[in-house]
Amino acid sequence: MWPEVPEAADGFSANETIACSNSNGPVDPVSDALTTIPSSPTIARITYADLIILNRDHFMYEWTTFAAISLGA
Repeated sequence: MWPEVPEAADGFSANETIACSNSNGPVDPVSDALTTIPSSPTIARITYADLIILNRDHFMYEWTTFAAISLGA
């Protein structure tokens, strides 16, 4: 386990997406697929979270921060 994420505080900001959808549909296929992925517990220190507005107007993902919240101390 690394004590810190090995990337600069400025510049690229990593994100994690579990699933995306652009229409209504059942959750079972996504949930079933996720249960097949081998996993092990991981510890991460999350100090803030952003609510973003995500779009793909220019044939690439672009987002702007709508709201941000500091987590923990």
